[in-house]
Amino acid sequence: MPQHLNLSAHSQWRQLGDTFESLAKEERAQGGPLVRATVASTSRHLADVDSWRLDAATSDKVREHFALIGTQAGHALGTPPGRAESLDFWLHCLRQNVCERASGQQSVLLSSETNSSINVGNVCEESMLFCLSLQRQALAHEADCRTPAECFSTWIEGNSSAKEPIYWSSPSSVQIWLSLVAKGAKIPIHFLSARLNVHRLPLRPSKCDSLRTFFDQIATEHELIWCITRSGLWMARNLPTEGYIDSRGISHQEQALHPNKVKIDRFMNRVFQESGTEIIKADIIQVAGYKRRSRREFEKWQKGELKPGSTPAVNFRRVLSYSPHEFLEQLQTVKPFSDRNSSH
Repeated sequence: MPQHLNLSAHSQWRQLGDTFESLAKEERAQGGPLVRATVASTSRHLADVDSWRLDAATSDKVREHFALIGTQAGHALGTPPGRAESLDFWLHCLRQNVCERASGQQSVLLSSETNSSINVGNVCEESMLFCLSLQRQALAHEADCRTPAECFSTWIEGNSSAKEPIYWSSPSSVQIWLSLVAKGAKIPIHFLSARLNVHRLPLRPSKCDSLRTFFDQIATEHELIWCITRSGLWMARNLPTEGYIDSRGISHQEQALHPNKVKIDRFMNRVFQESGTEIIKADIIQVAGYKRRSRREFEKWQKGELKPGSTPAVNFRRVLSYSPHEFLEQLQTVKPFSDRNSSH
């Protein structure tokens, strides 16, 4: 799970699972409503990971304790795609796990009646069960020496479990339907974008002749990218940082995140968290004094290919030193917000 699911330390998942289990016991002993996680009403499924809120806790202590452990668990999963918070990342992946275990059946633990009311009930106990699953996966992952190319060959090109045409039905969400198809084809799920938490079925034919066509169709209609990693199917706006095989069967090596890339992501996240305004990299380029569509120097700096004392490097560092308020003021000066929003 994004950017890649860290399955190397099964002991860590055992410890986190024990902590979630203790919190679940404490919660039940107190009586009253159990902690529930709900997608914030401001989420519009534009990002791979939604924003979540915690509701219905018996006490503030239990809710805050869960938030702390959930944040630690999110860190243990690895780098989230985009600018997601670690707790949001954990709750997203927890919901994905509940989807897979529900196997399309009606579940009181999972609700997706509308895009704005997605929730997971009893998150303490569900998190404990998820940690057990991650512990098992970690042990299996350590013994599995297959490369992404071998996984792609087994799961996509030579999958004997998916020879029949795939017919569309009406699941509770596209994500659950995709999970069902993957489960039937014996393909593990690595990460599925929150953009798939919708009920819209595809506008194309009612059946697909191959898994590749099926994944292509879903990814295209939801403006996502799909690939295969050692951990399973990945479908999101952002690509994983670990090695993967893309939908065309082309191999891509693990992408090392340069410190400048990390700084950019943190800055964009800070602007969004403090102001509620979502910015894009083109905005940073423009505030730095470069043409909006001229990304060459920015991409070089992001990869660490520019000398620290070069003019572009100095300008980009200057922009990232601004406070969110200062940055948005500068952005409004170079381009009105109405113009900027219409160009996204």
